[in-house]
Amino acid sequence: MHRQKNFKQRVIKNVQSLFSLNDKEAEDLANKVGLTLEQKESFQTCLIILKNKYEKKSRLFYQNANISERMFQYIKNGKNPTKETTLAIAVSMNLTPEDTQRLLRSAGYVLSKSIPSDAVILWLLSNEEHNQNASKLFQINEVLYALDMPLLMTREKNERHFRSDKSQN
Repeated sequence: MHRQKNFKQRVIKNVQSLFSLNDKEAEDLANKVGLTLEQKESFQTCLIILKNKYEKKSRLFYQNANISERMFQYIKNGKNPTKETTLAIAVSMNLTPEDTQRLLRSAGYVLSKSIPSDAVILWLLSNEEHNQNASKLFQINEVLYALDMPLLMTREKNERHFRSDKSQN
């Protein structure tokens, strides 16, 4: 997944050079495919800043972000998660839309209206009335699952698939 993202970013840079696109045009092109070329801060730095802003205690952060301490250590060691995992972390932390975009951009991603699953997620995030009883992440994954789109990567997803697989046997 990361190689694919890096490959797409290199292709966009080559297209920028080939067609003499300015930086804004290249960024707009990258945004159409759910990526960004403008990373102002590292994912690790951004996540730690947002963790401290939203959750003071690490254990609460792991629980609310629905990630394991191992995944957090993986991230702290300089690895960027996939777009789905980054979104799951943002949604689970109940980040504002601005902070969600900030976290995505720091990992090299954006939500794009050109990508069906991104459009669904954008719509669900902007319609808070759909998030009253169940967790926002669970609701988003339910809709994505019903539409046969990639789910956001968290422990909830794995538990749900495990329960679904067991009920089919």
